[in-house]
Amino acid sequence: MSGIQGTVRKESTDEWGLKMGRRDESIKKDIIEQLNGDSRIDASGMDVRVDKGVVTLSGTVPDLMTRQRAAIEASLITGVASVKNHLNVQYVVAMVDDKELGSRIKYLLDWSSGIDATGVNVAVSAGRVFLEGSVATFMEKMQAEELASNVSGTLEVTNEIAVTPAKSHFDETIGEKVVQSIARNTNMDMNLIDVKVQSGIVTLSGAVPSGMSLHAVCAAAQVVPGVVDVINNLVVQTD
Repeated sequence: MSGIQGTVRKESTDEWGLKMGRRDESIKKDIIEQLNGDSRIDASGMDVRVDKGVVTLSGTVPDLMTRQRAAIEASLITGVASVKNHLNVQYVVAMVDDKELGSRIKYLLDWSSGIDATGVNVAVSAGRVFLEGSVATFMEKMQAEELASNVSGTLEVTNEIAVTPAKSHFDETIGEKVVQSIARNTNMDMNLIDVKVQSGIVTLSGAVPSGMSLHAVCAAAQVVPGVVDVINNLVVQTD
C-alpha cells in the first residue's frame, strides 16, 4: 500500500505564522505517519493539509469506515484543533444492491447483543443508509450507526433513530451522572467543562487539551442512562 501523497506547504513568513508553520508541518508529519502506520487504513488516496492546527483531509478512500477512522486518528494527534473531513468514498469493487445491503444491515442489527433493534428500520438508496425508529439508549443509537458503517457497500449513514429511555430520568440527575462519568473515566479538570441537560439532551462546552481528551469526554457522557443525544461544543486548546 502506497502512502499519502502531496507536497509540503511552505511556512508562513510573518512572525506568528512562522511559528505556526513549523508546528503545522510537524502535526502534518505525525498525521501522515499515524495513517500510514495503521493497517486498517488505506491512505494511498488521501491528502493532508494543516493550517494553524486545523486539519483538512481530502481525496478518496475505499469505504466509509476508513473515512471515519482517518478523521478520528487525525484528531488524536497532539496539536490538532479540529478536523475537516472532505474524504470521498470510492469503492474499488462493484456496488452492493440496495435491497441486499439493507437486508445485511438489518440482519446484523437484529443479532447484535448490544442493540435491541426491534424498533429500528433500515432504508437504503444508492448505497446511502437511513436508520429510523427508536432505541432505549444513546449508546444503542451510536452502535447501530457504527455497525451500518462497517458493512461493505455503505457510502453514507444518516442516523435518525430516536432515543426513548425505558424509564424517565430527571435532567438534573442525568447532569450529575454525566459529570461523575467524565470525572471517573478521564483525567479532566471538571472546572474547565460545562455540562447542561435539557430533555435528556446533553450539551458539553469548555476547553480540553487534546483530541483524545475530547473523544474521552464525549464517550463518558454517551453511556449515561437517560441521555438521548450529546451536543459537543468542546474546543481543543493546544496552548
